[in-house]
Amino acid sequence: MRRYNEYYAKMKVHKDSLGEVESKWSFMTELHEKRDLVKKLLTVKEELTQDSRNPEGNQMKQVQEDITKLKDQIITVKESNIEKTHFLEEEKNTHEKLREEIEIKIYYKTKNREQERREALFCSSSRKMVETDEAHVPCQL
Repeated sequence: MRRYNEYYAKMKVHKDSLGEVESKWSFMTELHEKRDLVKKLLTVKEELTQDSRNPEGNQMKQVQEDITKLKDQIITVKESNIEKTHFLEEEKNTHEKLREEIEIKIYYKTKNREQERREALFCSSSRKMVETDEAHVPCQL
C-alpha cells in the first residue's frame, strides 16, 4: 500500500508541475477563460429557464413592464397623430377660405379694371364728340 501511495504522490507532483507549465501557455489560459465563460453562461441559462417557467419570475415581470411601456408609447403617438391631422384639417379649411376670398377679390379687381377701361373708352369717344363741338368739357361719370 505504501508503494501505491508513493506512486500516486509522484503522479500528483508530476501533474501539478505539468499544470504549472501548461498554465503559462497562452492557448491554455484562453481555454480556461472560455471554460469559465461557458460555466457562467450555463448558470445564466439555467436561471432564465427556471424564471421563464415561473409566471411570477423577474424576466416575465420585466417583459410585461416593457410591453405596457410600449403600449403607452403607441397610444401617445396615436394621440399626437390625431391632433396633428385635426390641426392640418383646420389649416386646410382656412387655406380654402383664403383662396376663395383672394379669388373673389381678383374677380372684382378685374371687373373694376374692365369697367374703368370701358369708362375710359367711353370718355375718350365722348371727348372726340365734345371736341368736334368745340366745348372741351372733361368727361365726368
